[in-house]
Amino acid sequence: MAHSPSPQPLIGEEDVVPLLQMLIRVPSVGLIHGEKGIADAVAEYLRSHGIVVRQDEVLPGRPNVIAQLGDGPGTSLVFNAHLDTVQPGEGWTDDPYSGRLVNGKVYGRGAVDDKGPLAAMIAALVAVKASGQALTGRLILCAVIDEENASEGSKALARVLHADMGVVGEATAGDLVLAHNGSLRPRLKVAGRSAHTSRPEEGINAIEKAVPIVLAVGRLHSELRDRTHPLTGSASASVSMIRGGDQPNMIPDTCTLVLDRRMIPGESQEQALRELESFLDDLMSCDPDLRVSIDELVPTTGGPAEISASEQVVVLLQEAIRGEYGREPRLRGMGGACDMVHMLSAGIPTAVYGPGDPSLAHKPNEHIAVGELLRGARVYARCALQCLA
Repeated sequence: MAHSPSPQPLIGEEDVVPLLQMLIRVPSVGLIHGEKGIADAVAEYLRSHGIVVRQDEVLPGRPNVIAQLGDGPGTSLVFNAHLDTVQPGEGWTDDPYSGRLVNGKVYGRGAVDDKGPLAAMIAALVAVKASGQALTGRLILCAVIDEENASEGSKALARVLHADMGVVGEATAGDLVLAHNGSLRPRLKVAGRSAHTSRPEEGINAIEKAVPIVLAVGRLHSELRDRTHPLTGSASASVSMIRGGDQPNMIPDTCTLVLDRRMIPGESQEQALRELESFLDDLMSCDPDLRVSIDELVPTTGGPAEISASEQVVVLLQEAIRGEYGREPRLRGMGGACDMVHMLSAGIPTAVYGPGDPSLAHKPNEHIAVGELLRGARVYARCALQCLA
C-alpha cells in the first residue's frame, strides 16, 4: 500500500451533479420498481467511461452492478452503495423524481439515501481512471440491491467477494461511522378461538389477548434502554405492525404482531431470540388462555456491526476526510442498520462514510448540498489513490 501522498484527480460539479440527477430520475423502490432500470443506467454510464462492468442478478430482474479498476496483486478496496430507495411518501413540494437543482441543492428521493453517496463513488471511480494513475491493486465498486428491505444484494455479495478493505457509502455528514445497530423482526402469532360476535364469551378474542403483549413490549423496551453501546446508543423493542380479524361479525381466532428489536454491537440474534422466548413464556404463565409463538422472522437489513478505529481503512478515511473538510472527522455509530455488517461477514474490514445529512433520509423534500456531494466524491478518490496508487 502506498503511504506517500498521491496526486488528487480533479472532480467538479459537472462530474457529479448531472450524474446524481440522472440517478434520481430513475425510480428504484426495490419492492415496487426493482433495480434493473437504475442498474442499467449505472452500468451504461461506467462503460461510457471505459470501466469494466458486470451485472449479477440476485433476485429476478434485480441485479447488483460490479465495476472494477486495476487488476494488480496489491491491496483491494471495495466501495459499496445501494441502488434502491424507500417510497417517496407524502408531503413533497415538487416531483420526488425531478432531481431539480435549487439554490445549490439537488432534490429528490435518494438524494441522501443513497444515490448521493452512490453518485459520489461513481464519480470517484471515473476520476481515478481519468487520472492515469497506475493502480497497484483493485478498486471495486459494488452498487447493490435491496438494502432498504433485507439487504439481499450485499448478502449475496458477501458469499463471493474477497477484498482487503471496504467503504460503505451512506450519508454521515462528514463523520466516520465505525459501528451500527442491527434489527430482528419476529412475527408473533397470537392464537384464540373463533365465535359469533353475538356470543363473544364462547370464543377467545386473539386481538384482546394481543393487548397485554403490546403493553409488555413497552415495558421490555424500557428495560432494554439501559443496554447501551458507546457509539450506537441503546437497544430497543417496539411493536411496528398488527393484524387481526377476518370479518366484523366473527371473534378473531388469530392476531399477528411484528416486533422490531434493535440490537447493539455485542448482542446476537440468537441471544435476542432466547430473551424473547423467555419473555413470551412469562406472559403465558400469567394467563392460561394466552397462546403466542414466534411464527417467523421477517427479513431485515441485518445484525449489528463494529470495527476497530485502528483498522487501516479507518486511518485512510480519516486522512482523506481531514484533507477535504479541513477538520478531524468525528468517529461515531449509527442507530439504524446498513450493509457494513455484510461486508464484515465477508471478512472485509469496513467503515461507513458518505456525503449528505442523514437526518433528511426517508423524508419529504430530501436533498443534498452540491458542495457536500463534491466533498464526498473527492474523499472517495483520495482514499482510493492513497490506498492503491
